[in-house]
Parts: sequence; structure tokens; C-alpha cells
Amino acid sequence: VDGVHFRIFEPRGDPGAHWYDHKSNSAGVSYEIGVAIRSSRIVWVNGPFPASRHDLTTFRGGKKKEAKDQSALQFKLKKGQRAVGDSGYQGEPDKITTVRDGHSAELKKWLSRVKARHETINTRLKFYKILEHRFRHGFKNHQMAMEAVCVAVQYDMEHGQALFEV
Repeated sequence: VDGVHFRIFEPRGDPGAHWYDHKSNSAGVSYEIGVAIRSSRIVWVNGPFPASRHDLTTFRGGKKKEAKDQSALQFKLKKGQRAVGDSGYQGEPDKITTVRDGHSAELKKWLSRVKARHETINTRLKFYKILEHRFRHGFKNHQMAMEAVCVAVQYDMEHGQALFEV
């Protein structure tokens, strides 16, 4: 699981610092994307959220003192299931595996390959110009564009452009 950011024009009806994306130094949105480890499948898309929202907050379904969104990934994982995440997901060791000092070199290498494989999905999403450039068709339409691109990327993976094996 990983978060991916896309640039947008700041919504006029809701201006504020919460749209600030530190990666692009402009307004943006983020999505939480989940990819199956053993197959070339996008299995989870959650968003859009203002870009300033932390990946772990999205995973948990909100901040500690907020009512939790029960459709968040944290509540979708069954007992015993875990996701693999980058350092932005530290803090949920029962739900997400991140690289730790105590891990063997072999496990660290495997986790790095899993995360690198996921980054290829993020890159493939940005191959589509509608998501690569600043989206100017409104916050609400961004989700529709993102879902359409995810379907196209998934179709491509199923018909000749599979992800590399871990």
C-alpha cells in the first residue's frame, strides 16, 4: 500500500493549506493505492484526499480524535492480514509491515522489491497526461479520471505489461 499525489488547481470553494502538496510545492490530492503482492492487480484505491493528509491517517480512516471512516483500509484487512508499506506507514505494526532494523537482509531486500514494484504502478498512473499535469476539471471529477486510468493500467497489466515478480 502506498500514497500517490497528483497536482490540481486549488478548489475555489475550499481554499487552504490542507491542499498543499510538499512533493510538487503546489495544490494537490492524494490517493491510497493497494497492489497485490503475488499478482499484477490493483486491489485498492481510496481517495481523493487533500494532499497534506498523511498516508497513515488515510489508512486509519481519520485522525485519532475524529470519527473513523469505516471504509478505510485498516478496517478492510482481516485478522492476520498485513500490507507492506513504506516508512510513512510506521505506527501500525499489526496491520502494515515496514522495513525495520531487526529484519534480515533477505527480508529487507524482498520488502524493497515489493515497494519498488508498487512505485511502478504510481509511475504508470502518471503516464496518462490527465494525471501527470495539473488537473483543472474540479476536485470531484478527479476521482472519475483516476478510476478510469486505474482501469486502463489494470487492463494493460493483464494484457502484456505485467509487473515484475517479487
